[in-house]
Amino acid sequence: MPPDRVSGTGRTALSGAAEGIAVQYRYWCGECGFSTGWTGETEGRLQLLRHCRRWHRGIPVGGHRERARGRADRWGGCLVALCVGLALVVPAVVLLVLLV
Repeated sequence: MPPDRVSGTGRTALSGAAEGIAVQYRYWCGECGFSTGWTGETEGRLQLLRHCRRWHRGIPVGGHRERARGRADRWGGCLVALCVGLALVVPAVVLLVLLV
């Protein structure tokens, strides 16, 4: 998945609060190699904005953000598939038991 673009308009991904998990981001400057530490979305944007105001005056804030891949990201899809599978299998087993 390509990194999200950072700009002052719009949002390209859900925040951690909307997803229900603590998502961490690292923001990268589009003009130099500066990056913020792993932090929440709001704090990361503020750090990047402060950096650009100090070092790149007159240039629009740009760059990209990187989303941390945590435990919730690795197991989220598997957990959904497991729940759907159980929701389909359990009623089928109960029906078979009742018919036999």
